[in-house]
Amino acid sequence: MSVLLEQQRAIAHFLTGHKSENVSGKTHGSVNHLSVLPEQFGLPALKHAAENRFADTQRYQIYRNNYLISLRTALADTYPVINKLVGDEFFYNVAREYIQYKPAHDGNVHEFGDEFAGFLSDFPGLETLAYLRDVARLEWAYHEVFHAQESTTLDVQALAAIEGEASEQLRFHVSGHCRLVASEFPVLQIWRVNQPAQNSQATTTIDLADGGEQLVVMRQGLEVVFVPVTREMVEFLMVLSEGVYFTSACERLMDSHPDCDIGMLLNEAIELKWLTDFSC
Repeated sequence: MSVLLEQQRAIAHFLTGHKSENVSGKTHGSVNHLSVLPEQFGLPALKHAAENRFADTQRYQIYRNNYLISLRTALADTYPVINKLVGDEFFYNVAREYIQYKPAHDGNVHEFGDEFAGFLSDFPGLETLAYLRDVARLEWAYHEVFHAQESTTLDVQALAAIEGEASEQLRFHVSGHCRLVASEFPVLQIWRVNQPAQNSQATTTIDLADGGEQLVVMRQGLEVVFVPVTREMVEFLMVLSEGVYFTSACERLMDSHPDCDIGMLLNEAIELKWLTDFSC
């Protein structure tokens, strides 16, 4: 292994707090890497300017703090409702643990936080907030849709021209600018009453027993909107997103919802641009 690569890995392990072997081949096990001092990682010496008043240990810790703060800020920007529900101090601790659990591997922070919802479900202290994971899923859907590239428009005339054996191998492509969220909790209500535009003096009580919601989160221009849909539509789009043949998707849907109108579901999905292309 080259000296440069060895040094790069040592710095990466120190900054990320990732529980992996350091360059000396030793494993820290359950030790919290974010509390380990720089000299324990065998980090290379840094160049010093004449006016530099900080030791290498201090400078490396500054780098690590900047790394943590930038990712914690990115998480707070993506999950503002979760931050508000658990409070700043608790969110800080959750974010710190998540950053160590799944270090960033890309300079684009828009991709960071994709597993945060699942991470919350097992985090100590949140056992009584069963709805939190689904609220996080809704916020990640909002985040993804907002940053998604524009999708194409399905060619209805080309679709109508398909016939014979080709129709048996038809696959639909679900739009990249929409996401599906199904929850047993009223997650959209929770999300809405925790928006900054809401009157901070008003107290809104949400009854979790009101039931769940099925939503398509989609973008219209620069605005993200939430469209309530039936369970049949959610399952229909989920099955199609797996890339299965349309005939197979119909069979699976009819098995679970014998009375559903697949033609109506298909027309609505095309009209609302949730299906943007197809292939045979």
